[in-house]
Amino acid sequence: MSCCVIPKAKKSSSIKQLDQLRDYFDFVELEDLEKYRVLTLKNQVKKRDTIIEYEVCLQVKIAYASGMYSSGHEKLLEHVCTQILEWNDKLLYFDKQKKSAQLSLFGDETTENKPPVRPESGEEKSWSKYWAEEKKYKRKQLEKFSFFELCPLNGHTYGTYQDIDYREHLPKTNKEMIKLVKDAIIRGTTSEKGHGRFDDFWWDDEYKWMTRDGALSDYEIISRVKNLVRLYLVPYHRDRYVTVDLSYTHWLIEAKTDYRFWFDGRKINSHGHHWYEEKDLPSYELYDLEFIEWLREFFNIPYKDMISDEDILKSKVVETLESMLWYKKEEYNLLQKIRTCKNWKHLKADFMSFMKSNDLDSNGGSSGYCIDGFSSSVNRDGKLPELTIKQNIYARELAGRSIDELKRSDYNDKEVIVFSIKGDEIFRLAYELTRKNIDPIQTTLFDF
Repeated sequence: MSCCVIPKAKKSSSIKQLDQLRDYFDFVELEDLEKYRVLTLKNQVKKRDTIIEYEVCLQVKIAYASGMYSSGHEKLLEHVCTQILEWNDKLLYFDKQKKSAQLSLFGDETTENKPPVRPESGEEKSWSKYWAEEKKYKRKQLEKFSFFELCPLNGHTYGTYQDIDYREHLPKTNKEMIKLVKDAIIRGTTSEKGHGRFDDFWWDDEYKWMTRDGALSDYEIISRVKNLVRLYLVPYHRDRYVTVDLSYTHWLIEAKTDYRFWFDGRKINSHGHHWYEEKDLPSYELYDLEFIEWLREFFNIPYKDMISDEDILKSKVVETLESMLWYKKEEYNLLQKIRTCKNWKHLKADFMSFMKSNDLDSNGGSSGYCIDGFSSSVNRDGKLPELTIKQNIYARELAGRSIDELKRSDYNDKEVIVFSIKGDEIFRLAYELTRKNIDPIQTTLFDF
């Protein structure tokens, strides 16, 4: 632990904001403790009829730089000092300013305090004067607010230290979190609309995604719950306050119940200012056989096996070619063409001829979630398309499928690339996989 006192008489600090604070306060003290720093601003009491030597104007706990505060200890200190300097007049002369029992947006207006008139000319000088006067006017509107209303250094703003570890109030186990998710599902589905975004939770199933596809695998049923539910956790009462931007425009935020964290179906997120890094926050796994059985019964969802690699490939190669047809997809009828073409080369020739005759541009790309942890992306650069199919590793392991020979995704190390195909291979697979259960057409040497 160390403490430095920055006296008024001598400027010795390497941080200019501390030196600036000394111009307003008799003593500026900075104490380095184990978990945080303490900045104390105090003045000497000049009254003769008192034994009190000093009065503390302000004391702030300042965080050390770590994780998301990796810019350095001094940067955090500078930020806090800058915020104090912005409103120091309200701290020093609080007893001489207007008292405000309520945070009212409607103050007493005088003829001397009217907004400046916007200039009609386009002269830079006129507009510079206008912006300066407007900023001055807006700041004057803040006279009704106190220092702590405008500069809330309470552990919930950037640079200040948070004393309480609110993570202690989060669910301790997966079972506890699953219980909260069940409650959200019941409340959401039994609400007036059967879905919605409520104050303390979401059940965002407006389009009945949970049940619209009928039978689902165990993995898919949990995956859909994770995407549809959101829980707001650790509530607290927040008094109404004022927020101010750099131009001194201010907004009144009414008192309300707020939440320290929210659960996105997978992990905990720090709500508002991010005091905790992701690695410091718990994660929860909703994949639980009892919970899955409860979901099947609650939503009446039958069971089916996870989609096979071959079936996902079949659907995606067909979708890839159909995406190249754009608005002409129905007119061409790819599946019917596959059934009538003699081989994949015949299909490709017919397909490309149709594209050319209808002036269809094949540039572009697309991506999206499929089912059972699969996702796909298509890249078209004016030539033949390239299709990539990935799958979540956890889903793949649940299905008992190997990942040993598969490459990890460059963008997400929790996914592996199951298929990467392009060009003629897409036509060949679309043709062969679709015609797999169709009687083959007799071919001749002239077909090759």
